[in-house]
Amino acid sequence: MFRNRNVMFCVFVLPCLVFSKLPETNPQLDQLIRNALENNRAIMVQQQKVISQSNEIITAGSLPNPSLSAGYFISPVVTKEGPQEWKLGITQNLPWPGKLSGKEKIARLRLDIENEQLRQVTLQVVSDVRATYEQLRFLASEEAITNENFDILKQLESVIRLKYTTSRASQSYLLKVQMDLLRLEDDLISITAKRPVLLAKLNQLLGDTTIEDGLVFDNILSFEKDLPAIEYTGIEKNPQLLTAQKSISIGSEAVRLAKLSAKPDFSVGLDNIILKDGTGKNPLMVRAGISLPIWFGKNKAIKESANAKLAGADSQLQDVRLSLDAQLESLNYKLDDSRRKYNLYIHDLIPLAEQNYKVAESAYLSDEVDFETYLNSEKNLLQAKLEGAKMRLHYFTSHAEYLELTAQEF
Repeated sequence: MFRNRNVMFCVFVLPCLVFSKLPETNPQLDQLIRNALENNRAIMVQQQKVISQSNEIITAGSLPNPSLSAGYFISPVVTKEGPQEWKLGITQNLPWPGKLSGKEKIARLRLDIENEQLRQVTLQVVSDVRATYEQLRFLASEEAITNENFDILKQLESVIRLKYTTSRASQSYLLKVQMDLLRLEDDLISITAKRPVLLAKLNQLLGDTTIEDGLVFDNILSFEKDLPAIEYTGIEKNPQLLTAQKSISIGSEAVRLAKLSAKPDFSVGLDNIILKDGTGKNPLMVRAGISLPIWFGKNKAIKESANAKLAGADSQLQDVRLSLDAQLESLNYKLDDSRRKYNLYIHDLIPLAEQNYKVAESAYLSDEVDFETYLNSEKNLLQAKLEGAKMRLHYFTSHAEYLELTAQEF
Protein backbone atom coordinates (compact mmCIF):
# COMPACT_ATOMS: atom_id res chain seq x y z
CA MET A 1 0.00 0.00 0.00
CA PHE A 2 2.81 2.41 0.88
CA ARG A 3 4.55 1.66 -2.41
CA ASN A 4 1.34 2.29 -4.37
CA ARG A 5 0.89 5.63 -2.63
CA ASN A 6 4.41 6.63 -3.66
CA VAL A 7 3.66 5.66 -7.26
CA MET A 8 0.45 7.70 -7.30
CA PHE A 9 2.35 10.65 -5.86
CA CYS A 10 4.96 10.44 -8.63
CA VAL A 11 2.37 10.02 -11.37
CA PHE A 12 -0.25 12.58 -10.46
CA VAL A 13 1.38 15.02 -8.03
CA LEU A 14 4.96 15.47 -9.27
CA PRO A 15 3.94 16.90 -12.70
CA CYS A 16 1.99 19.59 -10.89
CA LEU A 17 5.14 20.55 -8.97
CA VAL A 18 6.52 21.77 -12.28
CA PHE A 19 3.90 24.47 -12.26
CA SER A 20 4.07 25.19 -8.55
CA LYS A 21 7.80 26.02 -8.85
CA LEU A 22 7.28 28.54 -11.65
CA PRO A 23 7.31 32.25 -10.83
CA GLU A 24 3.97 33.95 -11.39
CA THR A 25 5.14 36.31 -14.11
CA ASN A 26 2.72 35.60 -16.94
CA PRO A 27 -0.76 34.42 -15.86
CA GLN A 28 -1.77 33.60 -19.44
CA LEU A 29 1.27 31.37 -20.02
CA ASP A 30 0.95 29.89 -16.54
CA GLN A 31 -2.61 28.81 -17.30
CA LEU A 32 -1.54 27.20 -20.57
CA ILE A 33 1.16 25.23 -18.74
CA ARG A 34 -1.34 24.15 -16.09
CA ASN A 35 -3.76 22.92 -18.76
CA ALA A 36 -0.98 20.99 -20.50
CA LEU A 37 0.11 19.29 -17.27
CA GLU A 38 -3.46 18.18 -16.63
CA ASN A 39 -4.52 17.12 -20.13
CA ASN A 40 -1.51 16.40 -22.33
CA ARG A 41 -1.84 12.94 -23.87
CA ALA A 42 1.88 12.15 -23.88
CA ILE A 43 2.06 12.80 -20.13
CA MET A 44 -0.98 10.57 -19.57
CA VAL A 45 0.59 7.74 -21.59
CA GLN A 46 3.78 7.91 -19.54
CA GLN A 47 1.79 8.01 -16.30
CA GLN A 48 0.16 4.71 -17.24
CA LYS A 49 3.59 3.23 -17.98
CA VAL A 50 4.69 4.19 -14.47
CA ILE A 51 1.64 2.49 -12.97
CA SER A 52 2.23 -0.60 -15.09
CA GLN A 53 5.88 -0.85 -14.07
CA SER A 54 4.98 -0.44 -10.39
CA ASN A 55 2.95 -3.63 -10.65
CA GLU A 56 5.92 -5.38 -12.25
CA ILE A 57 7.73 -5.04 -8.92
CA ILE A 58 5.17 -7.29 -7.27
CA THR A 59 5.50 -9.82 -10.08
CA ALA A 60 9.31 -9.83 -10.03
CA GLY A 61 9.56 -10.34 -6.26
CA SER A 62 6.98 -13.11 -5.99
CA LEU A 63 7.56 -16.83 -5.95
CA PRO A 64 6.57 -18.71 -9.09
CA ASN A 65 3.11 -20.22 -9.04
CA PRO A 66 2.94 -23.69 -7.50
CA SER A 67 2.06 -26.54 -9.80
CA LEU A 68 -0.66 -29.10 -9.15
CA SER A 69 -0.33 -32.58 -10.57
CA ALA A 70 -2.53 -35.66 -10.73
CA GLY A 71 -1.87 -39.21 -11.82
CA TYR A 72 -3.92 -42.36 -12.32
CA PHE A 73 -2.47 -45.83 -11.85
CA ILE A 74 -3.40 -47.85 -14.92
CA SER A 75 -2.01 -50.87 -13.14
CA PRO A 76 -2.71 -50.21 -9.46
CA VAL A 77 0.15 -50.77 -7.08
CA VAL A 78 -1.10 -53.08 -4.39
CA THR A 79 0.08 -52.21 -0.90
CA LYS A 80 -0.77 -53.51 2.54
CA GLU A 81 -3.38 -50.80 2.84
CA GLY A 82 -4.88 -51.55 -0.54
CA PRO A 83 -4.38 -50.87 -4.26
CA GLN A 84 -3.25 -47.33 -5.20
CA GLU A 85 -5.61 -45.63 -7.71
CA TRP A 86 -4.79 -41.90 -7.79
CA LYS A 87 -1.93 -39.61 -6.85
CA LEU A 88 -2.47 -35.88 -6.27
CA GLY A 89 0.49 -33.60 -5.72
CA ILE A 90 1.46 -29.94 -5.34
CA THR A 91 4.96 -28.54 -5.98
CA GLN A 92 6.50 -25.16 -5.17
CA ASN A 93 9.74 -24.05 -6.82
CA LEU A 94 12.13 -22.03 -4.63
CA PRO A 95 14.80 -19.99 -6.45
CA TRP A 96 18.30 -19.75 -5.03
CA PRO A 97 18.50 -17.01 -2.35
CA GLY A 98 19.13 -13.65 -3.98
CA LYS A 99 17.52 -14.37 -7.32
CA LEU A 100 14.07 -13.02 -6.45
CA SER A 101 15.45 -10.00 -4.58
CA GLY A 102 17.69 -9.24 -7.56
CA LYS A 103 14.76 -9.36 -9.98
CA GLU A 104 12.73 -7.14 -7.67
CA LYS A 105 15.58 -4.63 -7.44
CA ILE A 106 15.82 -4.49 -11.23
CA ALA A 107 12.06 -3.93 -11.44
CA ARG A 108 12.36 -1.04 -8.96
CA LEU A 109 15.18 0.48 -10.97
CA ARG A 110 13.05 0.21 -14.10
CA LEU A 111 10.27 1.99 -12.24
CA ASP A 112 12.77 4.75 -11.44
CA ILE A 113 13.58 4.94 -15.16
CA GLU A 114 9.88 5.22 -16.04
CA ASN A 115 9.58 8.05 -13.52
CA GLU A 116 12.54 9.78 -15.13
CA GLN A 117 10.86 9.33 -18.49
CA LEU A 118 7.75 10.94 -17.00
CA ARG A 119 9.90 13.88 -15.89
CA GLN A 120 11.43 14.07 -19.37
CA VAL A 121 8.04 14.09 -21.10
CA THR A 122 6.68 16.67 -18.66
CA LEU A 123 9.67 18.96 -19.10
CA GLN A 124 9.45 18.65 -22.88
CA VAL A 125 5.73 19.46 -22.90
CA VAL A 126 6.29 22.55 -20.73
CA SER A 127 9.19 23.61 -22.97
CA ASP A 128 7.07 23.15 -26.12
CA VAL A 129 4.22 25.18 -24.60
CA ARG A 130 6.64 27.99 -23.76
CA ALA A 131 8.22 27.93 -27.23
CA THR A 132 4.86 27.87 -29.04
CA TYR A 133 3.56 30.68 -26.88
CA GLU A 134 6.63 32.78 -27.69
CA GLN A 135 6.19 32.06 -31.40
CA LEU A 136 2.59 33.30 -31.17
CA ARG A 137 3.76 36.41 -29.32
CA PHE A 138 6.40 37.05 -31.97
CA LEU A 139 3.74 36.60 -34.65
CA ALA A 140 1.56 39.21 -32.94
CA SER A 141 4.52 41.60 -32.70
CA GLU A 142 5.44 40.95 -36.33
CA GLU A 143 1.88 41.68 -37.42
CA ALA A 144 1.70 44.90 -35.37
CA ILE A 145 5.08 46.13 -36.63
CA THR A 146 4.14 45.31 -40.22
CA ASN A 147 0.80 47.08 -39.86
CA GLU A 148 2.56 50.10 -38.37
CA ASN A 149 4.91 50.28 -41.34
CA PHE A 150 2.01 49.70 -43.71
CA ASP A 151 0.33 52.82 -42.28
CA ILE A 152 3.58 54.76 -42.64
CA LEU A 153 3.87 53.77 -46.30
CA LYS A 154 0.24 54.66 -46.93
CA GLN A 155 0.92 58.14 -45.57
CA LEU A 156 4.07 58.32 -47.68
CA GLU A 157 2.06 57.30 -50.72
CA SER A 158 -0.33 60.20 -50.10
CA VAL A 159 2.57 62.62 -49.79
CA ILE A 160 4.16 61.36 -53.02
CA ARG A 161 0.84 61.61 -54.86
CA LEU A 162 0.56 65.21 -53.76
CA LYS A 163 4.14 65.92 -54.80
CA TYR A 164 3.61 64.09 -58.07
CA THR A 165 0.67 66.31 -58.98
CA THR A 166 2.93 69.32 -58.50
CA SER A 167 5.80 67.66 -60.41
CA ARG A 168 7.93 67.58 -57.27
CA ALA A 169 8.17 63.78 -57.23
CA SER A 170 8.86 61.18 -59.86
CA GLN A 171 6.31 58.53 -60.78
CA SER A 172 8.94 55.88 -60.01
CA TYR A 173 8.78 56.95 -56.35
CA LEU A 174 5.09 56.24 -56.30
CA LEU A 175 5.58 52.88 -57.97
CA LYS A 176 8.27 51.90 -55.43
CA VAL A 177 5.99 52.70 -52.52
CA GLN A 178 3.14 50.77 -54.09
CA MET A 179 5.44 47.76 -54.58
CA ASP A 180 6.48 47.91 -50.92
CA LEU A 181 2.83 48.11 -49.89
CA LEU A 182 2.05 44.98 -51.89
CA ARG A 183 4.95 43.18 -50.24
CA LEU A 184 3.72 44.19 -46.79
CA GLU A 185 0.20 43.03 -47.66
CA ASP A 186 1.62 39.65 -48.66
CA ASP A 187 3.63 39.49 -45.42
CA LEU A 188 0.44 40.11 -43.44
CA ILE A 189 -1.32 37.30 -45.31
CA SER A 190 1.52 34.91 -44.43
CA ILE A 191 1.41 36.00 -40.78
CA THR A 192 -2.34 35.46 -40.61
CA ALA A 193 -2.05 32.04 -42.25
CA LYS A 194 0.65 30.90 -39.83
CA ARG A 195 -1.35 31.62 -36.67
CA PRO A 196 -3.77 28.64 -37.03
CA VAL A 197 -0.76 26.33 -37.47
CA LEU A 198 0.73 27.43 -34.15
CA LEU A 199 -2.66 27.30 -32.43
CA ALA A 200 -3.15 23.73 -33.66
CA LYS A 201 0.22 22.78 -32.16
CA LEU A 202 -0.73 24.48 -28.90
CA ASN A 203 -4.06 22.64 -28.84
CA GLN A 204 -2.22 19.34 -29.27
CA LEU A 205 0.08 20.17 -26.36
CA LEU A 206 -2.91 21.07 -24.19
CA GLY A 207 -4.62 17.79 -25.01
CA ASP A 208 -7.76 19.32 -26.48
CA THR A 209 -9.05 21.72 -29.12
CA THR A 210 -10.64 24.30 -26.84
CA ILE A 211 -8.07 27.05 -27.34
CA GLU A 212 -9.28 29.59 -29.84
CA ASP A 213 -7.49 32.59 -31.27
CA GLY A 214 -8.12 34.46 -28.04
CA LEU A 215 -4.61 34.89 -26.68
CA VAL A 216 -3.91 38.48 -25.75
CA PHE A 217 -0.39 39.88 -25.91
CA ASP A 218 0.13 43.21 -24.22
CA ASN A 219 2.51 45.90 -25.44
CA ILE A 220 3.38 44.03 -28.63
CA LEU A 221 4.83 47.21 -30.15
CA SER A 222 7.11 47.83 -27.18
CA PHE A 223 10.04 45.84 -25.86
CA GLU A 224 11.31 44.96 -22.41
CA LYS A 225 14.26 47.06 -21.32
CA ASP A 226 16.01 43.90 -20.24
CA LEU A 227 15.37 40.19 -20.51
CA PRO A 228 15.00 38.00 -17.39
CA ALA A 229 18.22 36.59 -16.05
CA ILE A 230 19.06 32.90 -16.38
CA GLU A 231 20.11 30.75 -13.47
CA TYR A 232 23.03 28.94 -15.04
CA THR A 233 23.35 25.41 -13.71
CA GLY A 234 24.53 21.96 -14.71
CA ILE A 235 22.94 18.84 -16.13
CA GLU A 236 23.02 16.64 -13.03
CA LYS A 237 19.20 16.67 -12.72
CA ASN A 238 18.62 15.91 -16.39
CA PRO A 239 16.30 12.87 -16.77
CA GLN A 240 18.34 11.42 -19.64
CA LEU A 241 21.47 11.45 -17.50
CA LEU A 242 19.68 9.95 -14.51
CA THR A 243 18.14 7.29 -16.76
CA ALA A 244 21.58 6.33 -18.04
CA GLN A 245 22.85 6.12 -14.46
CA LYS A 246 19.93 3.87 -13.50
CA SER A 247 20.77 1.68 -16.49
CA ILE A 248 24.25 1.20 -15.03
CA SER A 249 22.68 0.03 -11.76
CA ILE A 250 20.43 -2.35 -13.67
CA GLY A 251 23.43 -3.72 -15.55
CA SER A 252 25.37 -4.27 -12.32
CA GLU A 253 22.47 -6.12 -10.75
CA ALA A 254 22.02 -8.19 -13.92
CA VAL A 255 25.69 -9.21 -13.72
CA ARG A 256 25.16 -10.33 -10.12
CA LEU A 257 22.09 -12.32 -11.17
CA ALA A 258 24.01 -13.86 -14.06
CA LYS A 259 26.53 -15.23 -11.59
CA LEU A 260 23.65 -16.84 -9.69
CA SER A 261 22.49 -18.61 -12.85
CA ALA A 262 24.98 -21.36 -12.04
CA LYS A 263 23.33 -21.86 -8.66
CA PRO A 264 20.61 -24.50 -8.39
CA ASP A 265 16.96 -23.86 -7.60
CA PHE A 266 14.97 -25.96 -5.17
CA SER A 267 11.50 -27.44 -5.08
CA VAL A 268 9.32 -28.88 -2.36
CA GLY A 269 6.13 -30.82 -2.79
CA LEU A 270 3.45 -32.91 -1.19
CA ASP A 271 1.76 -35.97 -2.70
CA ASN A 272 -1.46 -37.60 -1.55
CA ILE A 273 -1.92 -41.19 -2.73
CA ILE A 274 -5.56 -42.22 -2.91
CA LEU A 275 -6.35 -45.89 -2.41
CA LYS A 276 -9.02 -47.64 -4.44
CA ASP A 277 -12.53 -47.63 -2.97
CA GLY A 278 -11.22 -46.14 0.26
CA THR A 279 -9.91 -49.44 1.37
CA GLY A 280 -7.42 -47.84 3.74
CA LYS A 281 -5.86 -44.63 4.98
CA ASN A 282 -4.48 -42.53 2.09
CA PRO A 283 -0.71 -42.06 2.58
CA LEU A 284 1.07 -38.65 2.26
CA MET A 285 4.51 -38.15 0.78
CA VAL A 286 6.75 -35.08 1.15
CA ARG A 287 9.13 -34.38 -1.71
CA ALA A 288 12.17 -32.16 -2.23
CA GLY A 289 14.14 -31.50 -5.38
CA ILE A 290 17.05 -29.50 -6.74
CA SER A 291 17.81 -28.29 -10.28
CA LEU A 292 21.08 -29.24 -11.93
CA PRO A 293 22.69 -26.24 -13.74
CA ILE A 294 25.04 -28.49 -15.67
CA TRP A 295 24.89 -26.62 -19.01
CA PHE A 296 28.08 -24.69 -18.45
CA GLY A 297 28.08 -23.11 -21.91
CA LYS A 298 24.65 -21.63 -21.26
CA ASN A 299 25.69 -20.24 -17.87
CA LYS A 300 28.83 -18.73 -19.40
CA ALA A 301 26.80 -17.11 -22.19
CA ILE A 302 24.42 -15.58 -19.64
CA LYS A 303 27.35 -14.03 -17.75
CA GLU A 304 29.05 -12.72 -20.89
CA SER A 305 25.78 -11.22 -22.12
CA ALA A 306 25.22 -9.41 -18.81
CA ASN A 307 28.78 -8.07 -18.78
CA ALA A 308 28.43 -6.83 -22.35
CA LYS A 309 25.17 -5.03 -21.50
CA LEU A 310 26.84 -3.40 -18.49
CA ALA A 311 29.74 -2.21 -20.63
CA GLY A 312 27.26 -0.85 -23.18
CA ALA A 313 25.33 0.97 -20.45
CA ASP A 314 28.57 2.54 -19.23
CA SER A 315 29.43 3.74 -22.73
CA GLN A 316 25.90 5.04 -23.13
CA LEU A 317 26.24 7.05 -19.92
CA GLN A 318 29.43 8.67 -21.15
CA ASP A 319 27.86 9.46 -24.51
CA VAL A 320 24.77 10.98 -22.88
CA ARG A 321 26.91 13.15 -20.62
CA LEU A 322 29.03 14.40 -23.51
CA SER A 323 25.92 15.08 -25.60
CA LEU A 324 24.22 17.00 -22.79
CA ASP A 325 27.38 19.00 -22.11
CA ALA A 326 27.52 19.95 -25.79
CA GLN A 327 23.85 20.97 -25.77
CA LEU A 328 24.41 23.01 -22.63
CA GLU A 329 27.31 24.87 -24.19
CA SER A 330 25.25 25.53 -27.31
CA LEU A 331 22.33 26.90 -25.28
CA ASN A 332 24.62 29.06 -23.16
CA TYR A 333 25.97 30.56 -26.37
CA LYS A 334 22.49 31.10 -27.84
CA LEU A 335 21.24 32.75 -24.65
CA ASP A 336 24.23 35.07 -24.33
CA ASP A 337 24.25 35.89 -28.05
CA SER A 338 20.52 36.59 -28.35
CA ARG A 339 20.49 38.63 -25.14
CA ARG A 340 23.46 40.72 -26.29
CA LYS A 341 21.90 41.32 -29.70
CA TYR A 342 18.52 42.11 -28.12
CA ASN A 343 20.11 44.74 -25.90
CA LEU A 344 21.94 46.14 -28.93
CA TYR A 345 18.69 46.55 -30.86
CA ILE A 346 16.58 47.82 -27.96
CA HIS A 347 19.06 50.28 -26.44
CA ASP A 348 20.94 51.40 -29.55
CA LEU A 349 19.80 50.36 -33.02
CA ILE A 350 16.02 50.86 -32.71
CA PRO A 351 16.32 54.30 -31.04
CA LEU A 352 18.83 55.33 -33.70
CA ALA A 353 16.59 53.98 -36.47
CA GLU A 354 13.61 55.89 -35.07
CA GLN A 355 15.66 59.07 -34.81
CA ASN A 356 16.99 58.59 -38.32
CA TYR A 357 13.47 58.03 -39.65
CA LYS A 358 12.10 61.18 -38.02
CA VAL A 359 15.00 63.27 -39.33
CA ALA A 360 14.67 61.79 -42.82
CA GLU A 361 10.89 62.31 -42.81
CA SER A 362 11.21 65.95 -41.85
CA ALA A 363 14.01 66.50 -44.34
CA TYR A 364 12.10 64.81 -47.16
CA LEU A 365 8.97 66.86 -46.55
CA SER A 366 11.11 69.98 -46.78
CA ASP A 367 12.91 68.64 -49.89
CA GLU A 368 16.25 68.47 -48.09
CA VAL A 369 16.89 64.75 -48.80
CA ASP A 370 15.90 62.54 -51.68
CA PHE A 371 13.18 59.90 -51.71
CA GLU A 372 15.60 56.96 -51.53
CA THR A 373 17.10 58.23 -48.28
CA TYR A 374 13.67 58.59 -46.71
CA LEU A 375 12.49 55.17 -47.92
CA ASN A 376 15.66 53.49 -46.68
CA SER A 377 15.21 55.04 -43.23
CA GLU A 378 11.69 53.60 -43.08
CA LYS A 379 12.93 50.15 -44.13
CA ASN A 380 15.78 50.29 -41.60
CA LEU A 381 13.28 51.08 -38.83
CA LEU A 382 11.05 48.18 -39.88
CA GLN A 383 14.00 45.79 -40.03
CA ALA A 384 15.39 46.92 -36.68
CA LYS A 385 12.07 46.36 -34.89
CA LEU A 386 11.56 42.96 -36.50
CA GLU A 387 15.09 41.90 -35.60
CA GLY A 388 14.55 43.02 -32.02
CA ALA A 389 11.40 40.90 -31.84
CA LYS A 390 13.28 37.94 -33.35
CA MET A 391 16.07 38.23 -30.78
CA ARG A 392 13.46 38.18 -28.02
CA LEU A 393 11.90 35.08 -29.59
CA HIS A 394 15.29 33.37 -29.86
CA TYR A 395 16.10 34.19 -26.26
CA PHE A 396 12.86 32.87 -24.78
CA THR A 397 12.79 29.71 -26.92
CA SER A 398 16.40 29.02 -25.93
CA HIS A 399 15.42 29.75 -22.33
CA ALA A 400 12.67 27.13 -22.58
CA GLU A 401 15.15 24.59 -23.94
CA TYR A 402 17.60 25.46 -21.18
CA LEU A 403 15.02 24.88 -18.46
CA GLU A 404 14.19 21.53 -20.05
CA LEU A 405 17.84 20.48 -20.36
CA THR A 406 18.79 21.42 -16.81
CA ALA A 407 15.45 20.26 -15.33
CA GLN A 408 15.27 23.37 -13.15
CA GLU A 409 11.47 23.25 -12.97
CA PHE A 410 11.14 19.62 -11.97
